[in-house]
Order: sequence, then structure tokens, then C-alpha cells
Amino acid sequence: MTAEGVLIDVATGGRRQGLQGEDLLPTAVFSPDGRYLAAADTQGRLTLWDAGGQHRIAVLAAADSTVERPALAFSADGSLLAASRADGSVRVWETASPRLEGATLPTGDGPVLAIGFTPGAAELYIATSHLPLRTEQLTPERAAGEVCARAGAGRPGPSGADICPTCPTGGRVEGGRRPRP
Repeated sequence: MTAEGVLIDVATGGRRQGLQGEDLLPTAVFSPDGRYLAAADTQGRLTLWDAGGQHRIAVLAAADSTVERPALAFSADGSLLAASRADGSVRVWETASPRLEGATLPTGDGPVLAIGFTPGAAELYIATSHLPLRTEQLTPERAAGEVCARAGAGRPGPSGADICPTCPTGGRVEGGRRPRP
């Protein structure tokens, strides 16, 4: 794919216009399973497309909401997409639910240079200018924790602690924060 959104078939050399309505595209990545294409334009917008670049599935980040040239990575099965952000964090979306807000993973140590998923997508590798490699766990327990935190950490329980019924750690949220699994 060119910066203008022209898709090139490497086997035949054939060219066709795709990704209509996008600005110049300095960063794009195809999912390994061949279903998706994620593209970031020069205005900072991140868009998820079908792999042929003909159908826009969702705008994941609006203009000016991400770095101009973000690091992008799909999981091996195409079910997750990760993108770096201007604040040095990484946002992860489920491609089956792209209109839902992605989970944010703070890195806290400068711009993200590269990201990549482990083969089973249980972990995300993140490289920054200050740390050559860090690993973030992408477990169901962590996802449940994010949901509970977004919901305000549950409701007061009989002992004064908060309870989040979907929390895999038994539902207890001590002092407004759930213990990490």
C-alpha cells in the first residue's frame, strides 16, 4: 500500500485505489489472518478497514488523538489491534467490537517505538526509547479489572469494601481499587 492508499498486488503488480477518504497514510498494517487493514493518517486518525481497503469498519481514534506515525500491531489471529499514542501509552481494541473504546495500557517511559503480540495474544511486547522491552499481560482477569474500574469499582458491600460481581478475584474491591490478580 502506498501513502496515498493505493493497494498494490505484489504477485501481479496490479494497482487499485482503496481507503477512500483518508489523508496521506504514513503507517498501515495488515492483520496476519488477512481480514483487516489498520491505517493511521497524517492527521492522527486511526481507521480499521477490511483487508481490501474497500469497506471502512470503524474510526478507532479521531484526528489529533494519536501520534502521527504510531506503532501498530495485530495479534496473530487478527482479534486484537494495538496502537501507540502520543502520551506514550498503548491502546488495544478487539476487532470484533471496534466501536467499543479500546483498553489503554500506560507505559510511562516515553514514546513507543515498536509493539507486538505474543503468538497466543496473552502478552503485548512494548519497546520505548527508555526501555528496550516491557511485557504487558492481556489476560481475561485484567480485562475484567478494567471493566470494574471503568464502572466505578462496584458498589459498597456489607463489610464496607466494594463488590464488583464480575471480578474474577471474588468481587472484592478494597479501598476503591481491586487487588491485581
